[in-house]
Amino acid sequence: MRPIIRRNVIAISALLGSLFWFIDGLLDYFFFFEGSLVGILFTNVPPHELYIRLVWFFGLLLIGVFSTRIIEEREEALKEKQDLEELLRSVRNVNQLLVKENEREDLIQETCEILYKTRGLKHVWIALFDDSEELIAASQSGLEEKFEPIRKKLRSGTLPKRISRAMDESSTLITRGSEGISEDWPLAEECREATTVTHRLEHNSKVYGIISACLPEKVTDEELGLLDEVAGDIAFGLYNKDVEEKRKRAVEKLARSRKQFRRAVQLAPFPMMIHAEDGEVFALNDRWENISGYGEEEISTISDWTKRAYGEERNNVREHINELYELDRRIDEGEYELTTKDGSKRIWDFSSAPIGRSDDGRRLVLSIAHDVTERKRIEQKVEKERDRAQRYLNIAGSIIVLVDKESKVKEINKKGCEILGYEKDEVIGKNWFDNFIPEKVRETIIEESRKPLMEGAIEEAEYYENSILTKDGEERIIAWENTPIRENGQIVGTLSSGIDITERKKMEELLQEEHDRIEDSFVQLAETTSRVLGVRDPYTEAHEQRVAELAKEVGSRMGLDEEKLLGLYIGGVLHDIGKIAIPETILTKPGELKDVEWDMIKSHPEVGYNQILEDTDFPWPVAEMTLHHHERLDGSGYPDGLEEEELTTEVRILGAVDVVEAMSTRRPYRKARTKDRTLGVLEDEKTTKFDPEVVGILVDMIKEGIIQFGGK
Repeated sequence: MRPIIRRNVIAISALLGSLFWFIDGLLDYFFFFEGSLVGILFTNVPPHELYIRLVWFFGLLLIGVFSTRIIEEREEALKEKQDLEELLRSVRNVNQLLVKENEREDLIQETCEILYKTRGLKHVWIALFDDSEELIAASQSGLEEKFEPIRKKLRSGTLPKRISRAMDESSTLITRGSEGISEDWPLAEECREATTVTHRLEHNSKVYGIISACLPEKVTDEELGLLDEVAGDIAFGLYNKDVEEKRKRAVEKLARSRKQFRRAVQLAPFPMMIHAEDGEVFALNDRWENISGYGEEEISTISDWTKRAYGEERNNVREHINELYELDRRIDEGEYELTTKDGSKRIWDFSSAPIGRSDDGRRLVLSIAHDVTERKRIEQKVEKERDRAQRYLNIAGSIIVLVDKESKVKEINKKGCEILGYEKDEVIGKNWFDNFIPEKVRETIIEESRKPLMEGAIEEAEYYENSILTKDGEERIIAWENTPIRENGQIVGTLSSGIDITERKKMEELLQEEHDRIEDSFVQLAETTSRVLGVRDPYTEAHEQRVAELAKEVGSRMGLDEEKLLGLYIGGVLHDIGKIAIPETILTKPGELKDVEWDMIKSHPEVGYNQILEDTDFPWPVAEMTLHHHERLDGSGYPDGLEEEELTTEVRILGAVDVVEAMSTRRPYRKARTKDRTLGVLEDEKTTKFDPEVVGILVDMIKEGIIQFGGK
């Protein structure tokens, strides 16, 4: 109630009391008492009349006072109700805003404006932080330029004590007047005559930021509760936006992954098929069609495939395929014989794995086949040869030959004669080396095997392989067990038992050729993949090729075996494959890159690993090399911060070679570094970031001119 109204009410009450006093005096003067009017009214009032008049006067005065209090309380209640209703409207408006507004900055700005219009707030502001408490966004209403000191403090990372306390406590932080206001608070003067309410924005244990409002000094518990509810609603809205953003990113990532996956399927060097549980064939790669002869037009369903490839066995195969859709992991299915389009028989070794569901919910399976037809043929030949050798052994089927100290044949068994093609009497007494060992290996065998045996350097049976010369001029390879023969303690000759392994050696050569062909296929696949990336970014393709070659040279100088060197080469060719997901405009951008662009580029190891190489079945740790080639010995690398012994030899080599090659060549955004600067970096970061042995080899290669500087 306004003071003038309060005074008027009290004045009216006093006037009514005075009026009663005057009327009662007049009645007493005219009807009950004698004396003068002034005496009866004021100076000579009868005692009991004085008591009645005083009671009425002060009674009416108290009624006036109490009436003003009742009116004030009613007005305060109405005001509180109006404030709560206005605050409730603000809460509803904020909730509606949370539903329709997508941008965080717009959301918190409009929220501040809505709350500022509520109950005469002096000001309100909201700040959002990331997980490391760095400022993401901040908005205000009612402060204007006075908010800038707070914004600067929040950006600097030095949070005022009040903000740090609000971020650490789940309850509302309330200060009334100057109570609890620290000296480092920029708005201390603004809030001295008001109540400041600060609450952190939290949902599911994640703190998104804080909201702070400055209200008139008197604040009810109901209003504080509604402000807490607003803070919770804002945090929930931010949480929902996080979820939505993650969902959108996941959808985009899935679309990219599907595209990359289909491309990887097409480039794979072995047959691959994606099929759905209703029998639809989603995709076939070229290798499937090249070997089987059937394309997608001819085998659009699993029924088409099984009918053409398996004939009478198609029902059994189809039952097995139907079981694949229940899988929750990859399985090796085994070998199946199938008929190609041209009628030839092939043997495929299948493995399958679930890859999720199609857009319409059907379960999908990826089936991969390895054509093992040639391998099976070789195995069958080897098995036959093994059976044959076993039969020989069962009837003393190995060559047994006794040679004296003059190298003359003293004895030979039937099997030996059969292999040589001579009758026994054509062999006995002949010089073994001059007549039955090819001239090109004769001296080598004598030096490596014969002399050590005859000189007693070898006491136990010695295994040795060499070729012998048959009667018709054919060379046969024999695996020998050679033992010296002694008489009276003197070596008088050698006893040798040998097995003809000519066919086995031929099979081994075929197997080695098959192995080499498979390794060549891996190399070609890696180089083809790199060239695909080169279409978008020639710099990266050339960089990958040079890194692969230099890494292989470093590994060779470190004494790595050929198998590891090949894996290191492939790892070098594919180490930047994750850049296929980076926009071309960034990869080839001239000039310096922005921070966000650098962040995208730095994501390429995880992209290459998670989206492309994680499930590949290379016989070398290519995926690990791709993921960790930016790791450093001191743990300063990325993405996992590995250090010391956690870094494999291949990763240590690739990491250092990658840096040297990058520094030695020009990039779109910078010139090539000089030789001296590169050597300086290697020397400074030796033992801290790079392996000292690798650094030493790279320094030698630079000085030898193997690594050139200033190239593109």
